[in-house]
Amino acid sequence: MIEMKNLGFTYQGRDEPTLRDLNLRVKKGEFILIAGPTGCGKTTLLRTLNGLIPHETAGIMKGSVSVAGKDTKKSPMAELTRKVGLVFQNPDDQIFSTRVEDEVAFGPENLCFQRKEIEKSIDYALSAVGLRDFRNRATASLSGGEKQRLAIASALAMRPRVLVLDEPFSQMDTIGTREVLDVILKLNREGMTIILAEHRIPAVFRHVSRIVVMEKGRILLDEDKKKACMRRDIFKRLGLWLPEDKKLTLNSHRQRLQKFKKSGFAPCQKKIVLEARDICFRYQKNNGFDLHGLSLVVRRGEMVALLGDNGTGKSTLLLHFAAILKPETGTVKILGIDSKNTSSFELAGKVGVVFQNPNLMLFCNTVKKEVEFGPKALKVPMHKLSGILSDTLAALTISDFKKDAPFSLSSGQRLRVATAAAASMNPEVFLLDEPTQGQDRANVEGLMNYLKIKSRQGAAILFITHNLDVALQYADRILLMNGGRIVEDV
Repeated sequence: MIEMKNLGFTYQGRDEPTLRDLNLRVKKGEFILIAGPTGCGKTTLLRTLNGLIPHETAGIMKGSVSVAGKDTKKSPMAELTRKVGLVFQNPDDQIFSTRVEDEVAFGPENLCFQRKEIEKSIDYALSAVGLRDFRNRATASLSGGEKQRLAIASALAMRPRVLVLDEPFSQMDTIGTREVLDVILKLNREGMTIILAEHRIPAVFRHVSRIVVMEKGRILLDEDKKKACMRRDIFKRLGLWLPEDKKLTLNSHRQRLQKFKKSGFAPCQKKIVLEARDICFRYQKNNGFDLHGLSLVVRRGEMVALLGDNGTGKSTLLLHFAAILKPETGTVKILGIDSKNTSSFELAGKVGVVFQNPNLMLFCNTVKKEVEFGPKALKVPMHKLSGILSDTLAALTISDFKKDAPFSLSSGQRLRVATAAAASMNPEVFLLDEPTQGQDRANVEGLMNYLKIKSRQGAAILFITHNLDVALQYADRILLMNGGRIVEDV
């Protein structure tokens, strides 16, 4: 079905190739997992399958890729997209219509499907990902997880023979992940070839037939899953999750908290830095409330995880604590200041925000300039700036990229750059929306340990995640949201 021969690719403006002499064969109906550390070339490999590389991406491609007997260099993208449906890691990179229905219809319309067939494709694709009732919704109103489902639906609507997914579950809640994975498995049973890049190996391991592990643009391991599972040394060395990783439980979290409290830490005695009192908020006056009577207090030195299904208001709450959104009713206080009397600009250097989509935060020519921009704007003395820069780059393991353009990096690396840009200002409050997405195990542990150090130094950390294991391992408190409210505080 797919064959890569001596495949290499070097992005324009980069000296080193991202893919190196790569050889891979995929048979019809296989379900393959592509794994590897952040920045190893997984996304680049996937983009060669539907012709984005070389037709739409500047760079030098060597070797060949063939799909169903067609050389991707010689075949137009319109032909390749009928064979290969590609779902990007960041759904915002491929969603451009203002309405859900229009987004799903775009592909079939451009492939000249008949109107009845287009309608059937829309119904099929939206039903498959659990968005049937979202047909007339504005795409801008969707949560990150809902956008990921929409991106998958748009690919399915073209009825491809191969479905390629780049970390499709990174912003999706547990229910959504299970539902979409069930859809993917059903498609695979019906004969569709599935190629999935994913960091959360334990979540998908039992469903795949084969595992391909990459390192520095090369294939290091290519085995069926039983044989791959025996190579624990490779997974550990590369900082990946092991296929059979032991799961933490809520009970183990409670036991850890009891030990933590006995150690002398008393968060209830510390200063309140974030406070929401009975707040209500809605994006459109004619719609229901996205936040509904929500109250919450976060104190200095706390590390708080915010969990909940897609669309429950987690990101909306985070934006209130950054003074980007203001409540319709109720009160939000940030460092003792009513949010209605301040702005995100005035809070710069005091509140550090990392958005779900790091691309919204990056604008400098190099990583170094990106990370030092905030301290320079705050007029940090030059003799302190170099130390702050080197420490922050090292803490987020991006020192090797300081001369690179942020947008030449992988999505996971860009997220670490955005986090470093916020951290370099040493804020009293960190607000992070899905900070572990696109990260391998080693980088997740490095980031979370760094945030834990910051919390012990007195910073308040509030982070959104769908990764329960990360929340259980690192958070002092776990908040569960549902229906725009905090329904549990563990």
